[in-house]
Amino acid sequence: MEDLLKRRFFVRPSFEIYEGVSGLYDYGPPGCSVKRALETAWRRHFVHEEDMLEVECTNLTPEACLKASGHADRFTDFLVKEVGTGPEEGKSYRADKLIEDFFQAKLADPKVASEEKRKIREINPASMSAEQLHKLICEYAITAPGTAKPLSFPQPFNLMFETSIGPTRKLKAFLRPETAQGIFVNFRNLYEQNGCKLPFAAAQIGTGFRNEISPRDGLLRVREFTMAEIEHFVNPKEKTHSKFSAVKDMKLPLWSKTDQAKNSDPQWISLDSAVSSGLVSNQTIGYYLARTSLFLQTCGISPDCIRFRQHLDTEMAHYAKDCWDAEIFTSYGWVECVGIADRHCYDLKQHALASKKNLYAAERLSGEKKAEEVTVLKANKGKIGTVFKGLTQEILKIVEEMTEEQKAVAVKDLTETGKMQLKLSSQDVILTSEMVSPLKVAFPVTQTLFHPSVIEPSFGISRILYAVFEHVFNRRAEPGRNFLHFPVHLAPIHCSLLPLSNHPQFTPLITQLRRQLLDYELATETDSSSVSIGRRYARTDEVGIPFACTIDFQSLQDHTVTLRELSTMRQVRMPLSLVSQEIAELAKGRQSWQGLERLYPAFTRADT
Repeated sequence: MEDLLKRRFFVRPSFEIYEGVSGLYDYGPPGCSVKRALETAWRRHFVHEEDMLEVECTNLTPEACLKASGHADRFTDFLVKEVGTGPEEGKSYRADKLIEDFFQAKLADPKVASEEKRKIREINPASMSAEQLHKLICEYAITAPGTAKPLSFPQPFNLMFETSIGPTRKLKAFLRPETAQGIFVNFRNLYEQNGCKLPFAAAQIGTGFRNEISPRDGLLRVREFTMAEIEHFVNPKEKTHSKFSAVKDMKLPLWSKTDQAKNSDPQWISLDSAVSSGLVSNQTIGYYLARTSLFLQTCGISPDCIRFRQHLDTEMAHYAKDCWDAEIFTSYGWVECVGIADRHCYDLKQHALASKKNLYAAERLSGEKKAEEVTVLKANKGKIGTVFKGLTQEILKIVEEMTEEQKAVAVKDLTETGKMQLKLSSQDVILTSEMVSPLKVAFPVTQTLFHPSVIEPSFGISRILYAVFEHVFNRRAEPGRNFLHFPVHLAPIHCSLLPLSNHPQFTPLITQLRRQLLDYELATETDSSSVSIGRRYARTDEVGIPFACTIDFQSLQDHTVTLRELSTMRQVRMPLSLVSQEIAELAKGRQSWQGLERLYPAFTRADT
């Protein structure tokens, strides 16, 4: 399959003529088409059907944003190096993956005792500290792959690509490691776009960048990849979903953290039972589990090769309330392709604190209005202006935009010491109680303010695409007759046009048919080469073109053509004028090939 993908230029290593760069790949014409169709299918399945707000944010992200989100400090993997005999150190490896590979070999070794295997299964290197990883490496005498060279002590390695913005290079920035932050920093704009109502979801398809320590497994672990992420904003006290009832009876293979600890298989459980029992923490996560499963199946993934694995407590992000990964079975084993997490209020709180901007949502209170006494900071513009001159406006603006947490600290300082410290863009200043004074004000409360919780389904489009390639790869009985059988809506080209010869008489019919197909937004390819029609069928099959339309000498007489289906190789004879309409219906799932065979007479040719 990988040979087919490279040879027909679905995908190839980048900069191949310069020996390539690991973790970087280029998509060729058919690969671009399939990837674009997959993104279109995702957009239709989620953005359009769920009335989401789509954004497109920049790849460049200032350090301040990623500092607030935690990526600048915590987006790391532990790196170990071969320790050579000289002063220079050798190859680098990701410590947890190196240990996992070592343990996999142990588990596959019949000579290893069952008790040791049980112990190994309980170890999770991905959640360990540097000290714990080093202890494992020493305990099991793990060395660099294929050598007896010892390994260095694990060191944290930040996975983000660093750069700078502007000619002075003073504004430090990174290529974004995820698309989510662009949505979070635009929360206020999106909230207003949605009429200041919750819940709502925002989505983005874009490129993410991660400077992987040791990329491997082809398209599964790369340094530049396409992501599709959804941020579903809800009231933290109300995480139900209005459409949950439509999927509640759907059964999914859920691999809970409890079953993982017991080394038990996933359990097929209805979503209603999973949410009611607390296995899945809320309806919104349950709804996205269902929608994700349906999406993967429409892309050609077998239901038997999809499972949902719950994150263990040791691997759960510190801010997450629940997290499930959609995993697809491939030749590399079970591969995580989608993560669905309850991120709680973490992101909006962090950005509000760092930016000092209002990222609250509001909920109106029902019933009688009540009075509430709150403390506000009253700034004395005259006193401030006398001391700080040109800094006055900046000071007034910062005081006015303080968050509740910042106000509480300021009030405490002013009450206890008569002074408070304020951080300006150029310097820190000290304000006295004569310049800023805390006042208690009573006012009627009509609404409550809160930071929304976020349910985040995050899709690795590149990984899903690779899984699709594996799942649609097929072989015929004849040697060398391999082919890709995509769902019609994902096919790189929908129909190949095959004139029986390159005779000029066929040109008007080919032009007419191609125009009609393009009017239905169906991609076409014309192959009028001199090789046999059977060879041309094989070439179109290999790249996954689902239909082949042959124009022969009978077509010149009655304007009918033959239409051939990829997987069955069966053909029907039909009017040329109806080809585009029928293929469009097939692509949308409103018609089946069997239905088409009932409408039009079968056509038999020896060299199918």
